[in-house]
Amino acid sequence: MFGNLIDEMDQFKKYATEDNNTKFILFNYPGQAYTLFNEEIVYNNDYNACLIDMFLEELATQGEIDLNKDSFKFIGVGYGANILLYYRNFSFSLDLSL
Repeated sequence: MFGNLIDEMDQFKKYATEDNNTKFILFNYPGQAYTLFNEEIVYNNDYNACLIDMFLEELATQGEIDLNKDSFKFIGVGYGANILLYYRNFSFSLDLSL
């Protein structure tokens, strides 16, 4: 999920009630919603997609998720939709084919 948690709370509630095993990972774009922003970094789609990929790989390494067996749904809100589209096309961790 990309975007602001408070603005999208109703969506979170909807998905959480559909399946008790649902887990959420919220990514806020740097500089919004109490995050830090480093002016020396270009936060383009490639940078963000790499961060997502590394984060998911780390969760898999720690045994929190199984990249081969678990089901994933991604929701992009606002600019998050662009990031997810880029990630879908260039991801190494997940087969995100339609």
